[in-house]
This record gives sequence, C-alpha cells and structure tokens, in this order.
Amino acid sequence: MKFLRNLLASILGSIIGFILLFFIGILIIVSIAVSSSSDKPIEIKENTVLVFKFDKPMVDRSTDNPFSSFDLPMFNEYSSYGLYNIVETLDAASQDPKVDGLYIDSKMEFMAPYATATELRDALLKFKESGKFIYTYIENSTQKAYYVASIADSIIINPEGSIFLSGLTSEKVYYKNVLDKAGVKIQVLKGEGNIYKSAVERYYRSEISKEDRRQTQKYLNDIWSKITQDVTTSRNISTEEFNLCADSMATFSNAKNALKYKLVDNLKYKDQVINDLKKLTNRDKDQELRTVDISKYDNSDKKLKKYHKNKIAVIFAQGAIVDNTSDFNEINPDKIARTIRKARENENIKAVVFRVNSPGGSAYGSEQIWREVELTKKVKPVIISMGDYAASGGYYISCAGTKIIADKNTITGSIGIYTIIPNAKELVQNKIGVTFDFVSTNKNGVPINLTEPLNPFQRRLFQNRINKGYELFVSRVSNGRNIPVNKIKEIARGRVWSGAEAVKIGLVDEIGDLQRAIKVAEETAKVEDFEVVAYPKVKDPFSELLDKGIKGIQINIAKDAIGKTNYKMWKEISRVKDFNGNYAILPYYETIH
Repeated sequence: MKFLRNLLASILGSIIGFILLFFIGILIIVSIAVSSSSDKPIEIKENTVLVFKFDKPMVDRSTDNPFSSFDLPMFNEYSSYGLYNIVETLDAASQDPKVDGLYIDSKMEFMAPYATATELRDALLKFKESGKFIYTYIENSTQKAYYVASIADSIIINPEGSIFLSGLTSEKVYYKNVLDKAGVKIQVLKGEGNIYKSAVERYYRSEISKEDRRQTQKYLNDIWSKITQDVTTSRNISTEEFNLCADSMATFSNAKNALKYKLVDNLKYKDQVINDLKKLTNRDKDQELRTVDISKYDNSDKKLKKYHKNKIAVIFAQGAIVDNTSDFNEINPDKIARTIRKARENENIKAVVFRVNSPGGSAYGSEQIWREVELTKKVKPVIISMGDYAASGGYYISCAGTKIIADKNTITGSIGIYTIIPNAKELVQNKIGVTFDFVSTNKNGVPINLTEPLNPFQRRLFQNRINKGYELFVSRVSNGRNIPVNKIKEIARGRVWSGAEAVKIGLVDEIGDLQRAIKVAEETAKVEDFEVVAYPKVKDPFSELLDKGIKGIQINIAKDAIGKTNYKMWKEISRVKDFNGNYAILPYYETIH
C-alpha cells in the first residue's frame, strides 16, 4: 500500500510539474508574440485625444506589462499606471501638436492614496496650462476620482450619473477578536512615550484609541482642507457650498444636484460627449473621433534627448521595508542600499532624488538604507521626495537627506518603534494539545517560547532593545534635521503628521512633487545639462514571476481568488508568527475613503 501511495504521489507530482512547465512555455510564446506585436508604435495622427481611464491602480513607477490585455491572475498585480510614467507622458503630449487634449473617464475609483492623486492633479494642471483641453465625463464617480478630474475645463455627468461626495473617513481593521478566538495573545513593547504608535493596536484592541483618534482626525482634516481648496478654486464655488454638498451627500444618485452645486457643467449622454470631443478636435459628426489610450501613447520620439554625461538619479523605494523580500511591491533593504551606493560611486551622477513611498517596516533594514543615504549626502546632494507615505521606517530612511520635499497630503512622521511577540499558549497547549519542555545549561538559555508569556527577565531584555532602537531613531532624526533631541521627542512618540503639518514642525523642508524634487536636485548640485535616470532598473513581469518561482504564482492566484482586500487581511493576521525584530511601521492597511 505504501508503495502504491508513493507511486501515485510521484505520478501526480510529475503531472503537475509537466502542466506548470507547459503553462510557462505557453506564456513565453504569448510574451514573445505580444512583444513582437507591440514593437510597432501606435501612429499619432492630427487632432488626437488622449484617453485616461481610472481602471488600474496607480503606483510611483510601473512596469511594462505585455499581458495587460489577458485575464491572467499571476500577472494582474503588474497591471498599473506609474505616476512617474504618466507625468512624463503628459509632459510630452503637452508639446505634441498632434494631441489636442485629454479625455478623462472617471466612472471608476481612482486607485491610489490622496498624495498620488494630488501629484497627478498638478501634472494635469500643467498639461492644461499648455493650451490643451481636458474634458471629464462622469457616470458614477467616487470622491477621489472626482477630485482628480475636477481640474478639467469641462465636466459632464450622465443624467442618471452620481458623484459620491461625503468627506474623508479613515477605516481601520482590528484583529483582536479573531486572535482571541484562535487562542493567541499579543505581547507588545513600544519605545518610551510612543503613545501614538498605533500600528500594533490592531492586534490587541478592537476599537480605536483616543490617541490614534486624535492624530487621525488631525491629518484627515489637513487632507480634506487641501481637497476643498483645490476643488473650490477649480470650480469657482465657496467652501461652505462644497462642505454642505458633502455633508448632505447631495450628489449621490442625483446628477441634477451636481449641476446645482456647480460641481459639473452639464448633463449629457455618451453620444453627446463624443460629439463634443469631435467639435473640440475639429472633426465632423460623420468622422471618427481619433483617440489613443494614455498608457499606449508613444512619446519616445518626444523624449529622445541628447546624451549628457551629467545625470540625476531618481531612486524609487515603494512599499513596506521587508528584509530579504523578493516582492515587487515591497522594499528590499539590501537592494535599495546597493542602488544608493552605486549612485554614490558613479561620478556621472551629480545628485540623487530618493523617492520614498513607504509606511516603514523592519527597523534593521531601515538603518541599512539610512546609512547609505547618510554616506551619499557627504558626496553629493540627496533630495528626498515623499509620496503617499514616508512614515516610521519610511521617515527613518528619509531623515538624512540633504533636503526633504513632501506633498501636502503625504502621511509622514510616526517616529517610533515597537516589537510584537505572540503568545499562543491557549492555541497550542489547550486547543491542540502540544506541550514543550526544555533542558538548558544556563539560567536564561531557554529560547523565547511562543507558548508561554514573557517572563520578567525576557521582558526587560526586549524593552531595553526597544528603548535603544527608539533612541537611535530619534538621534538619526535629530542629526539629519539639525533639531535638538528633546524637541524631536516632543513631536515623535509615534505620531503621524500630514505633509503640511510636517513643514511647520521641521520634519519636512517644503511642499512639492517629484518634479520639484528633481528641480531642487538640479539647483543644489549646480548642474545645467543633465539627464534623469531612474533606478532600480525594473524587470518585466515575466522575469519578476520567474524570480518568485512557483510560490509567486500561488500567491498571485490566491489574491485573485479571494480578492486583494481579503488577502491583505489574511496576510496581516498570519504575519504575526513571523515577527522577529524591531519594527517602525504605520498601520498601513488603514483605508481613507
């Protein structure tokens, strides 16, 4: 019987292996075919309209995904807009005489945080200022999508359309009850005075703490103030009218109210919108409207520049800081540290723009990146450009920069540190029935046992490590920002700040986007003729997938099967068992609606 079981297992394993190899082979063939078909750029004709649909997530920088037109779960996570790429495209299109304007289809959610939304909106404003038109059509728009699209010259809504406008709400997820049911208790140790370090609260609380409520309310008010200012300025309406509309949700399933409150210019159906676009591009009604998707607009000939010996390197660091990770959406400290080091050693690179979009993560990994930023700053300017998040470990790796630039809606600060040690005694011993015992040669030789609570000696040991890590973090910020330690401790304590507030308290130098950071790098390094180069070099999705191996395929299929939100929650709960060091991280699965 055992022989038969082994034989069947061997045969089954061979079949699965053969299927995977066959599947990968098919993907290689498809990749080659798609790549070959995309070699020929789309021809841009006179009177072309760029089309921008909010149908993919937006990250700092995207990869070219040859499988974007295929519904393949293992490649779905690579289908995204890159803010850096879109800004470049808008800049090139603004100078292209064949492009008359931009059409925004905002019927879907804008899938990125508000700082990215603000940077994109600023780029759209520059496009508009070039003399090109921007035309927005709304069917069912979310608040964030409307915020971005409200920069348009003309905003049209379907007569049965809707704008979900209700102000900002922060949604936080707590896992205490599910961990209690599983029989797992969470032991948390924080840096001294880290009362605002709420990242760990989701494991031992079932509702928001008063400190977290206080800091969340503050930065939500800051972000909403920016949104209100931008929309009311673009639409020439009062702040009172806008907030009244949001308070009453007057435009929810009510297109006429959207017109009444001047959030839109007219009510029209799609065929009428197409006729409008034809008029704007001098096309007759019986002529075809010339459009090209913004992600397929070939601006290579517009971007061709003379080779320059002098270069400014833009180094992207997006995602949580995770030691030894191979995930495209996370920061590998070794990889980023090596990239910064190479930029420092390259004599042709005159300045570095370090684009940080991270909620933090490993304190050890953050220290390694900090070290390379600190060394590089002594050789050439390192200008920090903060994206949606640059908090906790994200601020740690930023604080040594020559100058720090953030968006008003950037979430930053959170200078604090913690460690988590789960105690699964009830689960392992009482529910499963497994027990442990030890024999040791020394008094404290017994390892940390996840089936027993920390004893007083162990607790002191870990608390001392936490205190040391927090003092180091504070000293890094103090030295980098040239602010006394006692002053840093007053604004630290794990507290989160908006970019606008961070400027006031000295954690950030000025408000601006990535393009502003590049300009500051140019001015600081005193270079005129230069080219911008982006690092790390991105791999195509197929290469990334091969690097991840079979496990990567399984993870991507799981994400597609249960949904990204559910996958994040599952991962957040399951990662408790992997905590093994100090962490400086935001509650980065918080959602702002």
